[in-house]
Amino acid sequence: MPNTLGGSATNMIIIKYKEYNVLLLHLKKNSLLVKKNDFVKIGQEIAKVGNSGYSSEPHLHVHAIKHDNKRDYFKGTSVPITFNGNYLKRNDLLFNQTLIFR
Repeated sequence: MPNTLGGSATNMIIIKYKEYNVLLLHLKKNSLLVKKNDFVKIGQEIAKVGNSGYSSEPHLHVHAIKHDNKRDYFKGTSVPITFNGNYLKRNDLLFNQTLIFR
């Protein structure tokens, strides 16, 4: 869903799972392949990585939140995410689902 973050338009998708929200931000404009309330499957292409919003280079910002605040998708308790058993930290670089830079 296109949204406003910090006064700058960013393209993002929020995946809701139980009491969690997974935010995917800085997506390429006009690349979203899903719409509000669609169900997504593992491995399904949902958008292209871009640099919308406050971003100078294409990348994907992934953030998981325990949804404590029903009015604001961005407020809540951050929770760790694993990708193929790896806990990621800021600026980790993945390629073909493999951690290549830390």
